Amino acid sequence: GIAQCAEPYIKSSDANKATQKVLKAAKQICSRLGGYKMAFAWAARPVFKDTEGSIDTSGKFSPFYKQDSNKLSDEDLLKMLPDFRKAEKMSKLQVIPGNFDVTIECV
Repeated sequence: GIAQCAEPYIKSSDANKATQKVLKAAKQICSRLGGYKMAFAWAARPVFKDTEGSIDTSGKFSPFYKQDSNKLSDEDLLKMLPDFRKAEKMSKLQVIPGNFDVTIECV
């Protein structure tokens, strides 16, 4: 309850001990959440910008395509990936507006 959540803020105990306690509780809760995940959308982009193997460092993923897990299985999605640049194939899918930016750096 609320008393348990407020305890670390009220008691002046060891901060490291409180941190470990919160981390343990978070791990337990998150381990149970995996069974409740639901696909929302997917996006794809090429990793390389040319045939020479130069990495495309612009990490913009757009558009997003709706992923209804009842209609589109993971296997179906993997079959679609080779054709994601073909507009006629992708026009049948519902687009969710938005973009996702990722920083890509060579190490």
